[in-house]
Amino acid sequence: MTDLRTLKLVGGTVDTAELQQYIRYQQVLLSALQRHPATEWPGRLAFSHSEAMRATGFDDEQKLQRLRVTVTQFCGRAWVVRELALKKASTKDSAVLERIAKETGKVGDFSEFIERYGQSTFDALKANEEVLVNLHQALASSEGKGHLHLA
Repeated sequence: MTDLRTLKLVGGTVDTAELQQYIRYQQVLLSALQRHPATEWPGRLAFSHSEAMRATGFDDEQKLQRLRVTVTQFCGRAWVVRELALKKASTKDSAVLERIAKETGKVGDFSEFIERYGQSTFDALKANEEVLVNLHQALASSEGKGHLHLA
């Protein structure tokens, strides 16, 4: 099991300027991926990544990876919370509602995330939650991963 200190080194705090640069990177990456469908050529992800890095001024791959780790962890949980809220709104079954409430309580608890990355990082991500989660979903789909986050 990985300890908190190691996780802090892999991820790290994110300030607002870095987050805005990362959002722009994801937007450019998504645009590039959409111009080059998965069936077009196998190098499209690497090419799109390079294009997005150049367009957004990222010159440090480690910084980008650190941001990716932190943002992905946040988005995974935020996406699940969003999906649970949609399910809750569409059902009247009390057993299902009870399970949704239980899961929402677990997945929606960001206290470990805040301990790991700090309150200021969480606040910056929360302030941009909608755009981040939408980009997260769109990129997963565009990259052909279509993935599921589990708590």
